[in-house]
Amino acid sequence: MSELITNLNNILDIKGNIKSAIENKGVDMTGVSFPGYASKIGEISGGGGWDQKSFTEGTVEIINLDNSASFVASSIFTSNSTIQTVNLPYATSVGNNAFSRCTSLRQVNLPVCSYIGQSAFYNCSSLSQISFPMCNYIDNSAFNNCKSLSQLSLPVCSYIGSTAFRFCSLLSLSLPVCSYIGGLAFYNCSSLSIIAIGYSGVCSLGDNQIFENTQITSSTGSIYVPASLVDEYKVTLRWSNFSTQIFPIPE
Repeated sequence: MSELITNLNNILDIKGNIKSAIENKGVDMTGVSFPGYASKIGEISGGGGWDQKSFTEGTVEIINLDNSASFVASSIFTSNSTIQTVNLPYATSVGNNAFSRCTSLRQVNLPVCSYIGQSAFYNCSSLSQISFPMCNYIDNSAFNNCKSLSQLSLPVCSYIGSTAFRFCSLLSLSLPVCSYIGGLAFYNCSSLSIIAIGYSGVCSLGDNQIFENTQITSSTGSIYVPASLVDEYKVTLRWSNFSTQIFPIPE
């Protein structure tokens, strides 16, 4: 019995030390619990970001994230089934697979983030609201298979990687400064019917299947580009496949 009590006290001490270490780094502990024994829970790096976590037993339940982290490290929350909201007002980047397969995640707010890593939100099937107005680079498969994602604003994004939004439910899309769209980026976004590209030159396409299985390839969708570039788009490789659907952006 005395040995059991000693072990329980050790566990309580470890949990207390973990909680204290995180709080001292300025991370909001709201919604965080440690129901089991964890030998190591992600160390907080000097920049206030998250690093890898590992467990010998027990779990960590994180319901909401609202803290001062300056970045989110790769794979840190992969397959976490309890995260519902991510609000990181100071994070400038999200690493590869950071939130992939977080199937309960519904809302993401990243107001100053400029980089979304590869597969960062892959298969977040409940994700329906995202805001990252300062993001200029979205890597491959970043939002692949986010089936609930129907609305999106990318005011400063210049690069969209391959399969970035494949199997999403996007209805329309405005890309004011985008200069590159990777292969299969919007593949099987079956509801996508309007895309507007405002870049000062012709946006480069990674392959011929970027809009495969969308309203655009079914000849019912429309592509809007700067009036001065309409004729150039119509004869440019890959865009020429949609020449009858390319129109000037309304003034």
